[in-house]
Amino acid sequence: SSAGTYKANFVPNDQDNYNTVENIDIFVTTGSMSEDVSGKVDAKLSENTYTYDGNEWKPTVTVKYYKDGVPTVTTDGTGGEENDATGETENSGTETTADEGVKLIPGTDYTVTYPSDMTSVGTKPIIVNYKGAYSGYSFLTGEIKYLELCVGADGRPINPYTTSGDNVWNDGTTIWKTENGEVVITPPAGYTISDDFNSETYRDTLTITGEASAGSTIIYLKDTYGHVTAGIPISEAVKNDMEGPKGVISINVSEGIDAMFRNFMNKVTFGLMFSDDRTATIAAKDSSSGVKSIEYIVAHEDLFPNDKENQTTTPEAPEAGTESGETPEAGTAGGENQETQSEQDGQETPEQTPVETVKGYTLQEIEDTL
Repeated sequence: SSAGTYKANFVPNDQDNYNTVENIDIFVTTGSMSEDVSGKVDAKLSENTYTYDGNEWKPTVTVKYYKDGVPTVTTDGTGGEENDATGETENSGTETTADEGVKLIPGTDYTVTYPSDMTSVGTKPIIVNYKGAYSGYSFLTGEIKYLELCVGADGRPINPYTTSGDNVWNDGTTIWKTENGEVVITPPAGYTISDDFNSETYRDTLTITGEASAGSTIIYLKDTYGHVTAGIPISEAVKNDMEGPKGVISINVSEGIDAMFRNFMNKVTFGLMFSDDRTATIAAKDSSSGVKSIEYIVAHEDLFPNDKENQTTTPEAPEAGTESGETPEAGTAGGENQETQSEQDGQETPEQTPVETVKGYTLQEIEDTL
């Protein structure tokens, strides 16, 4: 019979429960019957994985048909097992079939159906639908992945970022900066950076201006081919350092009535005030960000030789061994002689604390800063 539309009636065997259906249109085609290709085709993707770059990925599909079934993989004779009886190694592989397969033609022998989203990261199921002389399906799986950072010479992944900036210090857990300071995040060489995965603009550096908790800032890196990494959290917290470090200078001095004065002078002159050697211990602390380093200058000459306005104005005290034969007490300018003169004048001398200054600063101010 020729191809065309025919009328048909369907009479069920169980007429008690089902009705007879009559005069149904049936379309009939002629030609050879298609062959189910299950187990007889080898379908492959041109590439099984793809690195995300924002573009659509469409791997091509190639199919080979084997009338006797897809041949199994053979070994090259190596890696076989030793025969206990003969002591010889026997090939554990199978023989290769003579069937080299027939390459099917896309569009004629099969079509390929891709998911609607072949751009974003994830697993992509791909279906091969056979047609014409062949029937059946093949199911393939591809995957779009994030960019993985290169491995360094030591075999470990390279560091995804470094931090820098004026007055910025990274102690490994916290990035410290001034209140108005900026933390600069720099990617490895060959990458650009952004805090927005879908950003059209990736830059050479990323700047953090405010405070941030650990892991709250996410960065993405892009290579020169446009491939993008998954989100990389900045593992350190970013905090403002609101407290400056405090320095302490300790100098060993002898006890006595001049101990405080000698201690102070040794602090500001690092032992140059007196001829005997002094040991200075310099320390610093910062309760928030800690102390990165301690730096100081040992001056062997006056750093301000022309600063006449702020020269030392400490009242001079008579040297030990005055004409009265007695040493003036600390805090007086003339000892008992001065006290006697005041009584003769009939005036009461008010108790005074001499204000000693160095470079315009009082001793107490300098002590507080030290």
